Amino acid sequence: MDNKSELIHQRTKIISLYVAGYKKSEIVKETGCQLNTVSKWIKKYSEFGKDGLIDNRCKNKRKRKTTRDEDEELYRAAKENNFNSCKSFADRANLNISQSTISRRLKEKGLVNGKTCKKILLTEDNRRDRIKYCRDYSHWTSEQWANVIWSDEKTCKSVTDNRLRVWREKNTRMVPENVAENARSSRISSMYWG
Repeated sequence: MDNKSELIHQRTKIISLYVAGYKKSEIVKETGCQLNTVSKWIKKYSEFGKDGLIDNRCKNKRKRKTTRDEDEELYRAAKENNFNSCKSFADRANLNISQSTISRRLKEKGLVNGKTCKKILLTEDNRRDRIKYCRDYSHWTSEQWANVIWSDEKTCKSVTDNRLRVWREKNTRMVPENVAENARSSRISSMYWG
């Protein structure tokens, strides 16, 4: 049963119980609906009869600005170039629609727009060295680690660190294609330890 049929069935059940003499509190228990929902549909039924059970909100919606094929094209553009803007997706799909419309279409398709994770992408040598370090010290006890002095660090940069945004599926923030490489530039940077 689709959502619309389910809602119609729910309203019909509310009114059937009301006509059968049930109290609102009993209808709430029977249907699992909120009291304000039960009251709303009983009031509409009392005022307009069966016509009151029709929800006109669906009829008042504006016509969609995109077709299913255009929605698919926007989705493909976002998957292929997920760091691009909504405007670039519209240009690629040859559509003249607003950025908020594009954003809604991509969200309907299950994509979210969020800040990227920035990481210095490791080379094979970096990975090998880190694994070696872990293996070399994996047998250390808590007492041995207690003799190590740990420090914290803070970086001050001469330019702002603007973050990119990425279109991605939920729970895929750390997937490599959604991670922006931390650019190494010639900007002034000072590191402090404490």
